[in-house]
This record gives sequence, C-alpha cells and structure tokens, in this order.
Amino acid sequence: MADPVKILLVEDESDLAKLIASYLKGFDVKVAHQLEKAGRLMQENQFDLIITDVRLKEESGLSLVRDLRGQKRTCPIILISGYDKDIMPITALMEGAFTFLEKPFQKNDVIDAVRVALRGRLDLKVS
Repeated sequence: MADPVKILLVEDESDLAKLIASYLKGFDVKVAHQLEKAGRLMQENQFDLIITDVRLKEESGLSLVRDLRGQKRTCPIILISGYDKDIMPITALMEGAFTFLEKPFQKNDVIDAVRVALRGRLDLKVS
C-alpha cells in the first residue's frame, strides 16, 4: 500500500481551512494558519503538495513560494486568493506556483487543481 499523499494547507481563515480540508478527504492534510507553523510542519514532513492563500493576515503566501523555490524544492504549490484578480494569477505563476485558484471557488475547482498537480503521483478517487 502506498503512503498517503501529504498536503500542507496554509490558510489563516479557520472556516475556509476546514472547508478545503473537507474537500481533501483521503489525503493526509496538515493545516497551518501562519507561515511560522507551516515552516515547522515542512521541517517535520515531506509534503507532496502545498496549498496556500496569498494573504495571510500580515504575511504572504507568495513569500512561501519564493522561499521554497529558492531552496530548490519542487513540490507543486497551489495559490489561492480573492484579491488582485487580474495580476495575481500571473504573479503566482511567475514566482513558481503550479497554479492559482480564484476565490470563491467550488469543491470541483480544488479537486481538479489537486488532481492535475499530483498527476503521476496517484490515481485520485475523490468523492
């Protein structure tokens, strides 16, 4: 049996974090509400995918993307945001994110983005 896919979800809004995590049943999802906790979790775990909000109170998910790419980590990263809808998707991809999800999104948007990001890693059977 293969190890479960590990996903790090970085989202400061606890209700939204719970909702997204509920979409990802069957995965080993760890939630961080701050970049500091995300950093600790990344030291303790090898994640297959990271999903992060761009705006995290006084922090930025983009800085997480920059840090990971600077460390030559190749884990796919999905950025989510409801701000700067014209510029943010381009900025996210230029910084090294795998893809960008615009808020509000639906369950299928998240599942489809995860499926594509993890292609080759698993045969997703998500309900």
